Amino acid sequence: MAIIELVGVHYTYEDGTTALRGVDLKVERKEKLALIGPNGSGKTTLLLHFNGILKPTHGRVLLEGREIKYSRRELKELRRTVGVVFQDPDTQLFAATVYQDVSFGPLNLDLPEDEVRKRVEEALRLTGALPFQDRSPQYLSYGQKKRVAIAGILAMEPQVVVCDEPTAWLDRDGCQQVMELLDRAAAAGVTVVISTHDVDLAYAWADRVVVMKDGTVIAQGDPVEIFMQDDLLRQAGLHRPWVLDMWLTLRKKGLVDRSATVPRTGEELKACLES
Repeated sequence: MAIIELVGVHYTYEDGTTALRGVDLKVERKEKLALIGPNGSGKTTLLLHFNGILKPTHGRVLLEGREIKYSRRELKELRRTVGVVFQDPDTQLFAATVYQDVSFGPLNLDLPEDEVRKRVEEALRLTGALPFQDRSPQYLSYGQKKRVAIAGILAMEPQVVVCDEPTAWLDRDGCQQVMELLDRAAAAGVTVVISTHDVDLAYAWADRVVVMKDGTVIAQGDPVEIFMQDDLLRQAGLHRPWVLDMWLTLRKKGLVDRSATVPRTGEELKACLES
């Protein structure tokens, strides 16, 4: 059974803008799922339905097979299960210190003080934020703020972590650090869902890719399968990841074994050339 399922979800903003048009989507347990698509395709709006920040204009959202009714009790349970990391960490960080910010969520779960302390310290350690736990978030670098925002969600110990453009505006090292954090969460059994414009990231990282355009899901599947489809990429305004593009070029020239597994990362491509 999917941990989250959207059935025929439509969403229209108060200004009349329709952002989602009948989306059907299942999020499976422990998978790494990437939503890709151009600006305005509905990725962020879709993510905000996963933990009840937005409620469908029409359609249903199911948590472990049970339809969410949006009562206070059900929303609290949904948000214990699904944590959202926003694209801009400044919209998420508000406390006087990093430690206080990360502890806010667990405190609101009415946990014992020693359990809150344990969760916060573990989340700070995992994200590398312990050295600046007593500093104000407003004086941190953008990458540090991203890590603190993720720490605040991890301290809640959700089953699903949802990240809207987790690598936006980060340099190469910052991108790597954030994705390593999400990989650690996935390795611990957490379902991780991201939206991204970075096709190279989606191709290398995801178990499954969902392609969106104009508020609808136009394709989903294995990353290799998705990015092999020229017509789909043109329709969605996407380009082929460089690793796959390079591999296809080398294969056409007879420089790699056609029977070899299609590489997903630069390291795997290099291994193909060295074999």
